[in-house]
Amino acid sequence: MKRFLKKEYLILLLVTLCGAYFRIQGVLTNSFAFTYDVGRDMLALWSITVVHKLPLIGPILGGNSAGDLPGIFYGPWWYYMLTPFFILSFHDPRGIALLMSIVGILTILVGFYFGKKIGGNYLGLIFASLASVSGVLISLSSQIWNPNIAPLFVLFVLLLLNHIFETGKKGKLLSYFLLGLLLTLIMDLQIVFGILLFPAIFIALIVAGRKKIAIKNFVVFILGSLIILAPRIFFDLRHQFLMTKALIAFVARGHLSPANIPHSWR
Repeated sequence: MKRFLKKEYLILLLVTLCGAYFRIQGVLTNSFAFTYDVGRDMLALWSITVVHKLPLIGPILGGNSAGDLPGIFYGPWWYYMLTPFFILSFHDPRGIALLMSIVGILTILVGFYFGKKIGGNYLGLIFASLASVSGVLISLSSQIWNPNIAPLFVLFVLLLLNHIFETGKKGKLLSYFLLGLLLTLIMDLQIVFGILLFPAIFIALIVAGRKKIAIKNFVVFILGSLIILAPRIFFDLRHQFLMTKALIAFVARGHLSPANIPHSWR
């Protein structure tokens, strides 16, 4: 008990409460943003929980009418993660908005833990304080949108990398599995950032480790990645490789036109 009464943890509590205040206001006042994307997500969650139709794909890649890539989709994991909270909130979008606030608060706490791991309590408090009052992170916590939870998962990736590079640590095989899973999940949350992060981390593992990744570590890394990709792989197999053909068309032509997409998917 005395450990948690240390001044560092009291400061952390104050910092977290401050961050929670900024993040939860939209839920308490029912003033959080309800955009087209939110409505689309709520309909998808309704389909899962009421119609009991489990999707194999998520939103169309692009995220808006001007930038959509017909035939190429995000994975369904965003919907899978929201479903339990949608049920617990009795299909009230405020329950999902509260989840976004909780994710933002967890980002503060995980930021502290990461800073503590690499530099002690004071660095942890600096990280937590910055996360608590960051205008960008506060805004991410106030809108229901899949890229907005990516910072929390990036922190988990950094913690896994720290564990992998620490000497004498057990459980590295599990760390590689979780790393593959999280990096692919981040691509499912924000495609551009995720595509850049994935090879950057992979290269860092090789360069910083000063050796090739052991075969067993590479295998479990790929396995973790495949778990996230599995629903879309099944979808592609069931629909005559729709996404594969659309992706090839995009790479070949630099754009997609309605002619590239089957009529039933326009």
